[in-house]
Amino acid sequence: MKACPKLSLFLALACGAQSALCSYSESITGFNTVSDHFGSPPLGNATYDYVVIGGGTAGLTISARLAHENAGTVAVIEAGGFYEIDNSNRSSVPGTAAYFIGTAPLFKNALIDWEYQTEHYSVSIIL
Repeated sequence: MKACPKLSLFLALACGAQSALCSYSESITGFNTVSDHFGSPPLGNATYDYVVIGGGTAGLTISARLAHENAGTVAVIEAGGFYEIDNSNRSSVPGTAAYFIGTAPLFKNALIDWEYQTEHYSVSIIL
């Protein structure tokens, strides 16, 4: 089969013209950053109606209820950085965080276990 140079030239020019007319670009600045998920902290001196110290079970419950009831502006202060960023896969893969909880020095990771010591009380008070 003999190639047709005119058809080949026509197809090459047609494809080139079409690709020159169609272009696509995408800007991904700020994509998937921490502030995309949690919001950026305000600049300057911010004031809040309520400041909750500690983002544990009680602190986040109280702040969520205050925010849900439109009681005013709420700020939560929590120690440390972002657990998922500081620990990488150790906080994302199930079961890997448990590897670092133990008594041997090799198993200690301060980002996962803060090593709080508790004392046993024989009497408990239920309010």
